Amino acid sequence: HFEEENRKSGQLAGKAQEMENFRQALVSNTEQRNELQKALRDIELNTRIIGEAGLITVLYPDAPPPNPSNDTRLKYAGVFGFLGMFIPICAIGIYGMTDRRYRYSDETIDEGPANTTLLGILPRLPSDLSDAEQASAAAHCVHQIRTLIQIGGKDRRVLAVTSSNPGDGKTSMTLALGLSFASSGSKTLLVDLDLIGQGLSRGLHLRETSSLFNVLLDGDIKSRIKHTHMDRLDLLPSGTDDDHRSANRLAEPQINRLLETVVDDYDVVLIDTGPVLGSIEAHLVCAQADGVVLVVGAGRARGQVKSAVDQLRRVNAKLLGLVFNLAHPRDFKPSAASQSFRSIRPDATPPQPPSPSEFPELEPLPRVVAIDTKR
Repeated sequence: HFEEENRKSGQLAGKAQEMENFRQALVSNTEQRNELQKALRDIELNTRIIGEAGLITVLYPDAPPPNPSNDTRLKYAGVFGFLGMFIPICAIGIYGMTDRRYRYSDETIDEGPANTTLLGILPRLPSDLSDAEQASAAAHCVHQIRTLIQIGGKDRRVLAVTSSNPGDGKTSMTLALGLSFASSGSKTLLVDLDLIGQGLSRGLHLRETSSLFNVLLDGDIKSRIKHTHMDRLDLLPSGTDDDHRSANRLAEPQINRLLETVVDDYDVVLIDTGPVLGSIEAHLVCAQADGVVLVVGAGRARGQVKSAVDQLRRVNAKLLGLVFNLAHPRDFKPSAASQSFRSIRPDATPPQPPSPSEFPELEPLPRVVAIDTKR
């Protein structure tokens, strides 16, 4: 009997719960119905108003506002116009202060490494040498650099030409200086000790197969020297077997052996080394040379040039000065070479454009020097 009553009690509880659910649903449906009726009344009211009035009228308050209305568009236009001009100017100024590259030659004088002479400025020459006056001025500038080096003393027989990084034109400068020394009557030897770049040997088409490092180690150095087609100008070339491993093995005894072998046979020995930053041969050669010329290309970072100068001074290299290469026209116009052509004799023969057949295998800078010495 107890179980029957318990079952009926459970059924009644379930029915009560169903009734409560129905009641909550009725309340919710009633609220939704009221909202729909309100929305329907609003729609009917708006429809009647639009039908009767046909337009919407904006009613202003009876009293005017305490402060007159101001049009702020002109103010904003002025402010944003000023910012539009000021921000680019500031950006350009900040870029100029943070851009630590040598863009112009006067920066190497005003802001270059301390106690470093600017030997000369060389222009960026087009490959076709279309500007005859600029080509002649460039050759004149190379001769002037050579003269400054010669005037410094007779003991400057072994000269190293280097740069802080690749791409500054040191190899072209070495060959151009060699041509200038040879044209002045000095028996000149070019040594290609840039064992990785090998620009001198490639440019003169005299690269050997055998390794120059092995010759410097225990070979016959004199038998490897090649005569160029220029008078009084010889080359000690690198070889296809030379690479970074050869450069890594290079040491001071090989440099000493090289210089002891050739220095008595030549008036000038010009050595093209690898860049100072990242090469071993540059430090070894520059430490033994009687003078070092550092070529700085336009656009080179100032910190890199300063680091190169610091490293050269650390090995007690005799830094003769900097040559600013690949200069833009605004740099070259005030240079000594350009001024010389402005004061040229009125009846002198004007510079002639080079013939395509004149030394076509050479780079622009050594080519203009070779043409100048030939004429």
